[in-house]
Amino acid sequence: MISNLSIIFMGIALVIQFLAPIVLAILFYKKEKAAIKSFFVGVLCFTVTQIIIRIPLLQLLQLTDWYKSLVNSSVFLATLLLALSAGIFEETGRFLSFRFILNNSLEWKEGVAFGIGHGGIESMYIGLSSVNNILLSLAINSGTFDSLIAKQLPAEMADTIRDQLTSLTPATFLAGGLERLFTIFIHIGLSLLVLYGVRNRKYIYLLYSILIHTLINLVLPLLMDFLGIWGTETLLALIAVIFLVLTHKSRKWFDFSPYIS
Repeated sequence: MISNLSIIFMGIALVIQFLAPIVLAILFYKKEKAAIKSFFVGVLCFTVTQIIIRIPLLQLLQLTDWYKSLVNSSVFLATLLLALSAGIFEETGRFLSFRFILNNSLEWKEGVAFGIGHGGIESMYIGLSSVNNILLSLAINSGTFDSLIAKQLPAEMADTIRDQLTSLTPATFLAGGLERLFTIFIHIGLSLLVLYGVRNRKYIYLLYSILIHTLINLVLPLLMDFLGIWGTETLLALIAVIFLVLTHKSRKWFDFSPYIS
């Protein structure tokens, strides 16, 4: 059985994952009057680089003996591969978006809007797992999981799903929702970093963004065993606060930075 508290926290996580980006986008649009195009280009960037390109490539890679051997031999290298690929694909996508699609909208507010769109659609995409968790949990508790779902899956997969949902603590599901909120602020900061480089023709900033993105995606999973879920989420929250402060301060950097066409 899945506890009622776990299901409630799944629901709270789902609300955060879907509503937070929408509320943030609406509030920022009303305050700054950023172009709606910038929000949707951010959405497009994540959709193309992650959902259409990177994730399918990783799924194919996971079928290879080479990747299976890598995972079994070195968790660090496997995590590094995932982190680096995310950094390269997403940050290059940002660069191409600002360089060729939003090249006439290289203002601070458009970078923030882009980051909200990019991080927001990622939050919603991952939020689909919360929907799945809720439906599976209700099925397990009602007794329909075995009769309707498990029989359509390999026995090991059905057992794994049941074991994961019953063994995870309620707080784990809540942490998943908070994590998406923190990550949006990181995406905003990385978007501004790439935008600043494009605006000033200093493309080394693309490399900086790839390195930062990779480092965050690499270090946090590796620290999970040492810090626990809430220690890791606290560290992520601190990183998000740093990015939020830098996002606010960076506005003046754009004001005093002439656009080089």
